[in-house]
Amino acid sequence: MKFRLLITLTATSFSCGFMWGDQLADARNLVERWVQIEEAISQEKVAWLEKEAALQDLIKLAELEMQTLEEEQSRLAAESNKSNETRLALREDEMAAKERLTRVREFLATMEARIKPLEKSLPAPLQESLQPLFLRIPESPSETRMGAAERMQTVVTILSRMFEFDDRVVVDSEIREVANGGKNELTTLWVGLGAAYYIDEASGDAGYGVVSREGWNWVSEPELRQEIMQAIELATGRDQDARFIALPFELGQL
Repeated sequence: MKFRLLITLTATSFSCGFMWGDQLADARNLVERWVQIEEAISQEKVAWLEKEAALQDLIKLAELEMQTLEEEQSRLAAESNKSNETRLALREDEMAAKERLTRVREFLATMEARIKPLEKSLPAPLQESLQPLFLRIPESPSETRMGAAERMQTVVTILSRMFEFDDRVVVDSEIREVANGGKNELTTLWVGLGAAYYIDEASGDAGYGVVSREGWNWVSEPELRQEIMQAIELATGRDQDARFIALPFELGQL
């Protein structure tokens, strides 16, 4: 607007002066003034062009910087989305792991509740060897600080030992209270987890055991002494003559 305004004013002034021939001096002055104005305009144009070039450079630089900034923002947004996806994936994995751990803990609580009452019903030698493991079973599964892995190991070990014992015939000696109130050393033949037979060498008594939730109840039947002795000799290898021996068996209440 500034350049156009100056040119318009100059052209108007020059035309007026030319029509009046008697005012030649004024015309000359106008021409000189016009030349000066043109020079000023040229100088201002050059200055403006220089400024415009500088501005264009600044604009290009700003555009380049803006493009770089936009690219950086896009990269950060992509990384942010990627990070969000990673966080979501980790969150899903964490939730799945917690769900699996909850199911494991529920399973352990069920198994512990079933195994714990069996302690008193186990054969004496097995009960003695498993006592430290039974002590590790938490009284309150929801309040225990024991890890799931340790609890699982305890349960698996107890069950493994029980299954192993159930496939064996074990001869064991123990001190037990007898009918007269005293305590004698008895030799007991354990057949798996559910059958047992004993001989009291001191009194000559013999009999069998009936398992219950509170432990073993012993039934005295001295007339079984010979058969029980033969079974013990076969189990210990003192008698190599394999044969069938009939012994009573009574199912207990568990």
